[in-house]
Amino acid sequence: MPRPIRCIINQSAVAHNLAIAKSLGGQAQLYAVCKADAYGHGLDNVLPAFAQADGLAMIEIEQAVKARQLAWTKPILLLEGVYDAEDVRTCEQYDLSVVLHHRSQLSLLNRPLAVFLKINTGMNRLGFSMAEAGELLHRLQTRCLSLTLMSHFARADENMAVLPVYQSMQALSRLWRLPMSLCNSAALYRGLKTDIGRPGIMLYGSSPIVEKAAKQLDLRAAMTLEAKIIGLQELEAGQEMGYGGTYTVTRKSRLAIVACGYADGYPRSAGNRAHVVLHGRRLPLVGRVSMDKLCIDVTDCAQAGFGDWVELWGPNMPVDEVAAAADTIAYELLTAVHARVVKMLSTQLK
Repeated sequence: MPRPIRCIINQSAVAHNLAIAKSLGGQAQLYAVCKADAYGHGLDNVLPAFAQADGLAMIEIEQAVKARQLAWTKPILLLEGVYDAEDVRTCEQYDLSVVLHHRSQLSLLNRPLAVFLKINTGMNRLGFSMAEAGELLHRLQTRCLSLTLMSHFARADENMAVLPVYQSMQALSRLWRLPMSLCNSAALYRGLKTDIGRPGIMLYGSSPIVEKAAKQLDLRAAMTLEAKIIGLQELEAGQEMGYGGTYTVTRKSRLAIVACGYADGYPRSAGNRAHVVLHGRRLPLVGRVSMDKLCIDVTDCAQAGFGDWVELWGPNMPVDEVAAAADTIAYELLTAVHARVVKMLSTQLK
């Protein structure tokens, strides 16, 4: 039988979160960001839930081809554009839009494609400066099927930090009479308007802004990571648990061993800091997370038993909270779930 750990994907939660994004976006088109195999959820799992999206945005060209093979007919935007001439041919064949962020890509664009010109407005990662925009727009106007201005916020989770970027891009958009793609999940919550929005993390149920939890934003967890209890131990006060003895019980305790570890994608740094949910109760994770197992204190949960499913993150234990305990972000946890963890849809549960 397969190892008792699973990753459950809830398509209705994804569809609900997309509806929230659309309500925030107003008249904007929304391209659902599904890079990194849909933030670790599996493109084939979430694609049906994106039916009301106006397009997709991703990094990997092979995933774009897969989306077309799965009968997605709406626009697909490659967020890092093309890397070589073969990519350009693939883009033409599969009707893919591309981001242009470096001059070396100009020589590759020998076929008419829909182009998003990326402007660097403070992220200082990819894109052209505002000073270069005029020259590039002049060169591209007659070479593209369509042309859109694009940028990416570096600090959209901070309320007022987005305004200078938004205003400068808005001015450029009006000057050249071109549509603008700007708003990520956080910017949509900040109330900014754009022609094409690119929501990402909110679609999967994680909060994109620092001051509010996902539940406060009416976002629903799209992924549940859960594993079974595969062992139980009775410890006396003073005994240690796990590698390095980082946890010492202070009373007679009952500890449960759960079939999930850092090789499955659960963060090792969450040891002695995170919580799980079992039988509706929050219970502490104790000791170090090991490669294949972690331990929880079930002393105060009398009904805990061998074979019980433990929610490591999901609707009752927000992934944002687990990420905070591990001093990281939800993006990392969601995309780090290992391939050995079986992914299944919530509708497949018996």
